[in-house]
Amino acid sequence: MIKKVIVLFVVVLGLLPQVSKATDYYVVVSAFQDENLAKKYQTKLKEKGYEAQILYNPDRAFYYIYFEQISAIQTAQKEKEILRASGFENAWVFTK
Repeated sequence: MIKKVIVLFVVVLGLLPQVSKATDYYVVVSAFQDENLAKKYQTKLKEKGYEAQILYNPDRAFYYIYFEQISAIQTAQKEKEILRASGFENAWVFTK
């Protein structure tokens, strides 16, 4: 009975350790303060065959155009280098 009571207290009081959310890395190829400009650039990239997405960063008030959301920083850095070599010289990794 004591074990059940302890488990109940732990669960009810929220004493269980919180599972930390995995960090997301975005390989960004451009950024705009104007949402309409971001959408136009996204459309242009999609017409060229890229899977461009838009991510809004409220801390900076910018719309980021990115191709991939990646969970491993090493993979994101490699993808950034590939994009830089293929014409997106200003590609960078944003951490959310």
